[in-house]
Amino acid sequence: MKRTPILFPLFFLLCAFTSYLPSATADDDHVYDTDGDKLQYGVNYFVLPVIRGNGGGIQVAKAGNETCPLTVVQSGNELSEGLPIKIASRSAGVAFITQGQLFKSIQFGVFPSTLRPGCPPSPIPSKWDPPSKWTIVEGLPERGLAVKLVGYQNRVSGWFSIVKVADDASSSSVGYKLVFCLWPEEEVAIHLCKNVGIRTDGKGIRRLVLSENTPLVVQFQKFRSALALNNHVLSASV
Repeated sequence: MKRTPILFPLFFLLCAFTSYLPSATADDDHVYDTDGDKLQYGVNYFVLPVIRGNGGGIQVAKAGNETCPLTVVQSGNELSEGLPIKIASRSAGVAFITQGQLFKSIQFGVFPSTLRPGCPPSPIPSKWDPPSKWTIVEGLPERGLAVKLVGYQNRVSGWFSIVKVADDASSSSVGYKLVFCLWPEEEVAIHLCKNVGIRTDGKGIRRLVLSENTPLVVQFQKFRSALALNNHVLSASV
């Protein structure tokens, strides 16, 4: 059963290395994909690093004592696009994604059953929690807050969002970072958020975590065909 842990000590510890996400006020605060089109809710996109040469797209892996792949990771193969994600809006009738919007959820939009051979359809059956939904979990070997799929009990309440990374004069690419906002309130204009970054474990698996480290700077590429998917499940143990 999903629970909301008491995280008051953690909340204050985060203040030293979290980012603060203001409500969107820029003239054009839309998020754009690699084709220059506005990012849309309910559409599948690959999440790819802006700077190539150090890993590929986002996918899922079986790590630690997991009997089914529940760990969200960055592929170690820079040629891999990973698995496409799909973002759900918290507001009906909103088509386009803008910076600072708090999402209802992020999940892998294409999640073939072959990625979970021998695994149940959903570790925690719920129409609100499809097996490919991203969650934030505490108290794991990642030594912090980790990005996992549905299947863990000690989940942290909050919402994901997207923020543009400051322009780099040496790069022509536009980059974004995913953030996770703890306990946001609708009437509050500023939300306490943490960057989604990478922590490489002893087996070389690039796990997605929330931390004070440099965020993973990404871009969003339209998913065009299921034929583009390869086998993206990593066999790993730590």
